[in-house]
Amino acid sequence: MLHDFSDIDRIIARHLGGEATPREQETLQAWLCESEGNRAYFSALLCAPKPNVDKAWKKFEQHMADSKFQISNSKFQWWQPMMRYAAAAVLLIGLSIFAWIRFDNSSLQMVAENTQNSTQQHTLQDSTSVHLSQGSSLAYVGKFGDKKREVQLEGEAFFEIAEASSGQFLVHAEETFIKDIGTSFNVQAYPDSDSVMVFVQSGEVQFYSKDKEGILVQAGETGIYHKRSKTFTRLKKGETNIAILSAKLFVFKDKPLSDALALLNKEYGVHIAVDSAVAQQSISATFDNEAIEEIVEVIGETMQLSVAQVDSIFVLKKK
Repeated sequence: MLHDFSDIDRIIARHLGGEATPREQETLQAWLCESEGNRAYFSALLCAPKPNVDKAWKKFEQHMADSKFQISNSKFQWWQPMMRYAAAAVLLIGLSIFAWIRFDNSSLQMVAENTQNSTQQHTLQDSTSVHLSQGSSLAYVGKFGDKKREVQLEGEAFFEIAEASSGQFLVHAEETFIKDIGTSFNVQAYPDSDSVMVFVQSGEVQFYSKDKEGILVQAGETGIYHKRSKTFTRLKKGETNIAILSAKLFVFKDKPLSDALALLNKEYGVHIAVDSAVAQQSISATFDNEAIEEIVEVIGETMQLSVAQVDSIFVLKKK
């Protein structure tokens, strides 16, 4: 079926206002499937505050009722649908301006969206390696090249930045920016989280926001941005638990053994069972891209547990 996209802005406005017909919804879906640019534009609008056409219309009606300019209900009624569309159109224009400002007048170009149950590895145009976690997405901000290397992340990813003759690497994550200074680092930026977290494995990054100078985070340190207070905290090496599934890096500090094993099970696709008598004992250890057999052996020796293995199943018991 052929669709007419010439009126797509009005259709988007009706969709955002909850008034789109089934045929208009079908046209909108066809338009979204047509190109990455269309989806990026629509996603940018969804990131902005949702329009409330009914609220705007009621406010307008109240203003008319309170003013000296009176119109009879019978004569005014036929104008209502048209005015509601106008209100939606005005809100859509406002949202478009918001998206234009937010993304620095540059369209987003989707790089990858991970809907799988495992980490995905992607190589960007500058040879930067990105390990994208489950439920995460990554997009270029504008034209990606030697002079401008900017990406937007939603979710979690581990970056191994490629060297470039010019143009620093910049990650947009929620309300924050992470400027690379020759590094490999992990970013956690989930919309439903109260914070954005950056762990630097090597090198250093500048971690800041539009209104805050931020902090410098060096190798082994963790930077945390608290969304509610809009403040930054820097944690030294070993001051917090780190689990970077995409890079198989685990830093456990006084973490319950059962919780640590759950993370290992998820990343390595194995099942490590533990005696309930020691499941809640704390473990402090660091594992950096090691084989699961070595990790289990270290845990057994450290916590004085016996280790038994059958295929991908490990059993830890108190000696």
